[in-house]
Amino acid sequence: MKKISFVVFVIWILIFVLVWNIFDSLGIKNPVFFVLFDFPVDLKFLITFVLQFLAVWLYFMVFQKENLKSSGLRSLIFNFLIYLVYVMLILRVKTV
Repeated sequence: MKKISFVVFVIWILIFVLVWNIFDSLGIKNPVFFVLFDFPVDLKFLITFVLQFLAVWLYFMVFQKENLKSSGLRSLIFNFLIYLVYVMLILRVKTV
């Protein structure tokens, strides 16, 4: 569990930084799709979620040798939990 947590954390940071830099260098505006509990869900947030989902899905398929369906479901649940913690941390910082 420690290995996958570290790998996913590194993947998440790399993807987020890459998407952030690509958006800034291309001058793409970051539209906000909706606001969830005072937390804006924008294009960068959705793109990093999808890219991380694909990266973790490949991790489960290649390194854990799982089939397509179960690795996709595990990846979706894993990403949901990571982003839930991320949103909770942001909300906590905003309330303090």
